[in-house]
Parts: sequence; C-alpha cells; structure tokens
Amino acid sequence: MALLLLSGLTGAACAQQAPPLLLHAATCLASKKQLPAAAGTALSLGYWTDEKSYPGKKVLYVVATSGSNHSAGRVYSIFYSEYRHHQMFDIQNGTTFVQSADGKGTINYVVPPIGLADSEGAFTAAIHQLDGQPRYTVTGAEIGGPMSHSTCKSYVDNDQP
Repeated sequence: MALLLLSGLTGAACAQQAPPLLLHAATCLASKKQLPAAAGTALSLGYWTDEKSYPGKKVLYVVATSGSNHSAGRVYSIFYSEYRHHQMFDIQNGTTFVQSADGKGTINYVVPPIGLADSEGAFTAAIHQLDGQPRYTVTGAEIGGPMSHSTCKSYVDNDQP
C-alpha cells in the first residue's frame, strides 16, 4: 500500500513540473502579452513538437486551456531553435478556440488564425495530438520573470512587417 501511495505521489509530482522548453516558451508568450503572467494566475499547458511539417525547422505548438476538461483556450505555433545554449523563439501564430464541453468534439476558432484554413488545420491537429498527453500547471509567477538565455520575437511585434 505504501509503495502504491508513494508511486502515486511521485507521478503527481512529476506531472506538475513543466519541462524547461515549455516553461521557456510560455515565458516568451507572457513577455509578448500572449499569456497572463499575474502572480495569482494558474494556466494548464500542453505542448507538441513538430519537426516534419517544415523540413529543417522545429515548431512547438503550445496549448493553454481553461477548465478541467480543456475545452477552451489558446493555441500558438512557435518556431524554435537553439544555438550555443541560447534558445530562440519566434511566435508565428496564435488564436483562441472553443470545443464541446467534453473537450473532444469539433474545434471552433473564435478569431481565425493567420493563414485561415491551413493554420486551422495545423492547430486542430496539434490540439488533437495533445489528447491524452500530460498537462502542466504553470503559475504566472513562473513565467512572468525575465528571459535568460532566450530570445523571443512575435508576429505581433511592432518592429516586424
């Protein structure tokens, strides 16, 4: 019984700690005002990495959901790379979505993403890819600080065309 309880606690503790890549990407999103970073805010995050759709590039899809069924939230596509222990994040797209109450049905986009149908298809695939994958609870305090060893840019930056 003690071993079963201990393994359950270990699994719960592991499930709560977000991987560094996800934390860094979420910090980038928060720095661009794409995710709330208030100290009392808690977000449920999931992610999926795509290294096939764009040869030679890595795309990180980050999904931030609300509610226990993950039926509403935001989804982002972020190109990322690493060079000499320095991560570079380039937020390419993001939008808000809603799904049926069970979090399994049709996905509707509140605001169409840039690229419309092509982007919607990629976002829908990413959201479905996350079904059954771990979700991580991250606080605004964890992602609201300065970014170290990372560069972040976004399609919403004023200095980009």
